[in-house]
Amino acid sequence: MVFFRCRCRKIAPPTEGEKNRELVEQIDKARKEWDLAQSQLDQMSEPDLIDYAVYRLQAAEKRYMYLLKKADEKGIRRSISHSFSETRPLKG
Repeated sequence: MVFFRCRCRKIAPPTEGEKNRELVEQIDKARKEWDLAQSQLDQMSEPDLIDYAVYRLQAAEKRYMYLLKKADEKGIRRSISHSFSETRPLKG
């Protein structure tokens, strides 16, 4: 019988900075998911799909808000820009 030696390196636990960076990335991803869910809801026309889109939008919003709260508790501050654009009539 042959035995193999494991040449495994111990993986260091993530530093606080890495954890914070990961949380910010999760927040960015959650915001994109929320925007996508809103966009899909705006395009739905089938009643059954509208229910699904609303559920998905609410879930995305809850996740985003949870992650923001978690970041706030850790003292992580970041300016999060919203990618919404408003169209306003030109005065002429």
